[in-house]
Amino acid sequence: MSKTPKTAHEPRQKENAYRVKSLEKALIILELMIDEERSLSLMQICARLGYGKSTVHRILGTLKQRKFVRQNPVTKLYGIGVRTLSIGSPSKKENYLRKHMTPFLRELHVECKETVNAAVNEYNQIKYIFRLESEEMLAFRRRRGPGSQFTALPQERFSCPF
Repeated sequence: MSKTPKTAHEPRQKENAYRVKSLEKALIILELMIDEERSLSLMQICARLGYGKSTVHRILGTLKQRKFVRQNPVTKLYGIGVRTLSIGSPSKKENYLRKHMTPFLRELHVECKETVNAAVNEYNQIKYIFRLESEEMLAFRRRRGPGSQFTALPQERFSCPF
């Protein structure tokens, strides 16, 4: 039988008659992975939470199948999956995207010597999350906010009508 966690990831409310323990454990595992901000091994998760290896392995298998968790095929470490971005707060999602996109966008900016923008489609609206300005004199700026429609074009290019 698994032990109850004695960490900061412990449930914050009193015992609830309608509580689903397996779901609660899955959420506690996700919270740990988010708080650690790095990939963890099966044994690290077990040690931190005090859960049995088979319990954690089954939960991670389900989360992996649903894409809430990913596993590096070489290191076997578990990390946050793409589905967590769709349910995360916008600021965490944007910070995650910025962190992973910045090296590529900087390289593109240096190579092309043009302004580079990164935007996300949020409820069919463009929301800019990153910008590197060109040193050129001429620049085109588009009004942001309501009315900035996000339209997908062929070949994975995106356009903002003006």
